[in-house]
Amino acid sequence: MAVKSNLVRRMLEEEYEFEIPTSMIDVVFLLLIFFLAATKFKVPENKLDVELPKDAGINPIPTEVIPPREYRVKVDGRDETKYLFMLDNLEVSSQPELVQKLTIAAKSSPQLSVVIVGQKDTPFLYIVWALDACKQARIDDVKFEGFDVPGMGQASRDG
Repeated sequence: MAVKSNLVRRMLEEEYEFEIPTSMIDVVFLLLIFFLAATKFKVPENKLDVELPKDAGINPIPTEVIPPREYRVKVDGRDETKYLFMLDNLEVSSQPELVQKLTIAAKSSPQLSVVIVGQKDTPFLYIVWALDACKQARIDDVKFEGFDVPGMGQASRDG
């Protein structure tokens, strides 16, 4: 294919060189100055206006640390003539009574946890009742402890 125009021919034959008008170090220097000027430095904390109480002294109101308490709720629904729940060796015959005792315990100890222990062959409905009693007493830390299952190892038991 022949090029018909002399102008087009001359443009194709010329070699163009790409030049950067400024050196790269100038660009880096300008960026450094920009970021230094735009950065807001942290104010040292000792320069902030803070007034501490003068009369109170150090720790004016001592806080009492209440250790966490763990209650065990044993559920046994195999025999209807006996108790249904046992809260730390205290017999509880119904779910409303369990809710009442757990509510009193939750008010006395803010870091309360409950371990629900189901006896072997206890219907699961009674375990759910114990869990519902914990919910009604507003206890969030609830754990479960099961019974021995053949072939699965031994569960730890207290009492």
